[in-house]
Amino acid sequence: AGARRALAAAVAEEAEGERRLVLAQEEEEDEDDATEQEGALPVAHSEPLLFKQCTFQGHAAPVASEMEVEILLQRLKQTEPWDECAVLPYAYRLQLEPSEGGPGEE
Repeated sequence: AGARRALAAAVAEEAEGERRLVLAQEEEEDEDDATEQEGALPVAHSEPLLFKQCTFQGHAAPVASEMEVEILLQRLKQTEPWDECAVLPYAYRLQLEPSEGGPGEE
């Protein structure tokens, strides 16, 4: 029983080490992608949400014009996994004045 526990612990430790390696590689890839797209709009992504066999994911970026919205949409459409999507619904809001508040704000 002790040998089994030791083996299980060694396997778990190896799996954790592999997971850390994968996470580190993903972080490096993300940094490389950010460097490649220097000057691109920063985009925040929500966690994917599954609803009635469809996956939804929110994205937010600070845009100042309709042209920036179009650029952002084109960039998303060319990026995995969104390049495979049949439908990409979207909505946006332009805040023209820095002091302009949202609904319910004074």
